Amino acid sequence: MRGGGRRRCFPGSVVLAALLLFSPFPALAGVGDAPPLRAPGVAADDARRIVDINSPPWDAVARVQTNIGSRCTGTLVAPRLVLTAAHCLYNHRTRQLLQPVSLHVLFGYALGEYRTHLTVESLQVGAGYDGTKPGASLGRDWALLRLSGDAGVRPLPWQGTAPMAGQMVAVAGFSQDRTHLLMVDRDCPLRNLQETDAGRLLIHGCSASRGTSGGPVLQQEGGVWRVVGLNIAAGTGGNIGLWHPAIQGAITGRSSPAAAP
Repeated sequence: MRGGGRRRCFPGSVVLAALLLFSPFPALAGVGDAPPLRAPGVAADDARRIVDINSPPWDAVARVQTNIGSRCTGTLVAPRLVLTAAHCLYNHRTRQLLQPVSLHVLFGYALGEYRTHLTVESLQVGAGYDGTKPGASLGRDWALLRLSGDAGVRPLPWQGTAPMAGQMVAVAGFSQDRTHLLMVDRDCPLRNLQETDAGRLLIHGCSASRGTSGGPVLQQEGGVWRVVGLNIAAGTGGNIGLWHPAIQGAITGRSSPAAAP
């Protein structure tokens, strides 16, 4: 469904078990004299900025919402395909992935209003993803949503080759501390790469909290922005993105990850 008017959204936030397991911020024993806590994953020198959701490349970044109240971020990587994190689609109560009918993708979202609302026809997740084992599934924590219609914006291309440590990246998303605004942390270092038995984890220095899950990890070259990964969790040495070799084939249709049950 597309809508040019203003519609009410579905509030809520995803509680990411992997984010909690790898959080760099310890719980405080006493809060009486403690300073206000930053959102998990947000650096002390937070450099995130609000961006114009109606201008490229940010118009291709969408808010992904569910009927159970959770929310994440996604990126249009093909005319009708949105890349997001698999854990955003997992129902911890039923221990199953949500059905496509439960998902809503909002483009141009800001302060409770949006430009375009699209439903989801089908979804695919990384092969072997297991929502009951978030830590072990980090390397498989990605999903593609096939939309019911066109978003009316230009997709951001997926980069088929993995980025390298030492390069600069940007991360965009709807973080829990500014949940109704798209924010971007630009020019962050890609600190390290960690190989798993599935995908490659990108340890980066961008601030990104809950709600940013599924949001794009971006690089700009020659004035062109490309998606080099998706944000999936927070870690002790930085926040965590994911690059997976199967994503390119899934986007182009040359290979198929696991389908939702």
